Amino acid sequence: MIVKLPWTTFSKIKTGRWLIYELIDGSVAKVANVTIGPEWANPNIIFQVTPPISLVTFLTRFPEAIEVISMADFDGTSPNVITEPTPNATAFVVQVTTVAVAGTPVNLASVVVPDGRALVIASDLNNDVKKVVYVATSSANALSDATRITLSPGNSVKLFVNNTDKVWVDSNLSGQKVVAIVEQ
Repeated sequence: MIVKLPWTTFSKIKTGRWLIYELIDGSVAKVANVTIGPEWANPNIIFQVTPPISLVTFLTRFPEAIEVISMADFDGTSPNVITEPTPNATAFVVQVTTVAVAGTPVNLASVVVPDGRALVIASDLNNDVKKVVYVATSSANALSDATRITLSPGNSVKLFVNNTDKVWVDSNLSGQKVVAIVEQ
């Protein structure tokens, strides 16, 4: 279900953590919450922000938000909906990367991500619970609050990239670990 709301209303909703958003023409146009709980906004609703709000304004209010490629309300009658399931993978690769020195981004080692599969990046459960890891598209982006995502221990993000070497990680504590999982 898609609900249209003005930014002044949406910015006051208690949304919880791990809000996801979609950019259209450089502005935040759609937002969804992925936290489940009675006190949070329903995770099955996509909010369409009217008019779209600037990314800077949005991230100022929701700094933990993660950009996604697109969101759409499900329409089972659409001929464009793919009904054939993606075949199950026959194997998967797990890669553990340690950020040796906090503030020094690390590029993940190369592993090909097959078409139709996703790369899952997770902050190791054994990481310090008061610290975080950062995930970004480059070394420079891993150092900038505006261009990286933040993961607490046990949290993950799914990325549709063709190789793990497209990902850079960093942390605010030396020795933190990041786990990458790729279906093959």
